[in-house]
Amino acid sequence: MMYMEDLKELREKKIAELEYSTVKKFRTLEEMHERGIGKSSSSYEEVFDDYNDSLNELSFVKSLSDDEFIIYLKFPFNKVSQILPFKFYFTQKKFDEYKKVFKIIVSIIKKEGEIFEETESFLSISEPLKKNHFLVKIPDYFNISVKDVVSFEYDREGKRILLKVREACGKKQIKRIINFLNDESNNPVPYENIVVQHLTPSYEVDYTHIFKGVVLTGFYEEPLTYDVEYDDDKLRYFQMQFEYIRDIIEDETTSQENDKS
Repeated sequence: MMYMEDLKELREKKIAELEYSTVKKFRTLEEMHERGIGKSSSSYEEVFDDYNDSLNELSFVKSLSDDEFIIYLKFPFNKVSQILPFKFYFTQKKFDEYKKVFKIIVSIIKKEGEIFEETESFLSISEPLKKNHFLVKIPDYFNISVKDVVSFEYDREGKRILLKVREACGKKQIKRIINFLNDESNNPVPYENIVVQHLTPSYEVDYTHIFKGVVLTGFYEEPLTYDVEYDDDKLRYFQMQFEYIRDIIEDETTSQENDKS
């Protein structure tokens, strides 16, 4: 079951991913130009076409309604373009062709929802899970959304969790962390759960890892400096260390049953 809050977070995460990918491809074009690789070269044209596809996909995703975005998650550009033989029909208008196919898929699903699974199986391919397809939900007190968490790791033997978080303006996240650590009534009393949702390549929840009875035990800020490397993203990050009591894993079916109960 996908709630509107989850859908909003998934849309924001997907848009952020596309924006990052687009910027990287633009920087690659700049670097190729600096190295003297001409625009007429095949390698430059290939990267430029890929960059245009990213721009088009970013604009396309931003324009989708909620219903269309859910369908897009099941039939994203990278999946459909690998299944259908676009390369036999055109060279530089790949995303334009994808939009035509997507429009057909939407019309089929909206007209006859019962054949959705059959349509999906026709376009499905075996894909591995990706290490950047995850959502981490921590206790609301810290005012850290899933898009603020950039990395997650845990030590099951020591029952420890380490998060890397991108600091956001105006959220007063560090103030909340320091207040929590300084409050003897909170620390080290167990504090709610941390929930990690592992997503499929189409951004559906594959399974959910729940860490129960977590408590914040450590906080580490990266140093501030004016000496920023050229390729550094210049953003501020901090780390949070938690301990937890036990962990369980729920698949999507179990999660839906728990939502109904």
